[in-house]
Amino acid sequence: MMDSLGQGFVIIDSEGCCGEIFTKSCELQCLKEAPKGRLLWDVLGLSDELAEQVKLWISAVFQSPPLR
Repeated sequence: MMDSLGQGFVIIDSEGCCGEIFTKSCELQCLKEAPKGRLLWDVLGLSDELAEQVKLWISAVFQSPPLR
């Protein structure tokens, strides 16, 4: 069902690691590779500054201390 979305969708954990659940479009169109087991900011190729912002947002979402 998720693969019929046509959009990139991936589930991450509180550490920013991509899980086993993601749409085929992540692998085939959006990211050009499977994100499983990789850190979200690495998968997206973010700069250090943007990666730090994403880490803060993930921490806020999961209500945990900021990632380091």
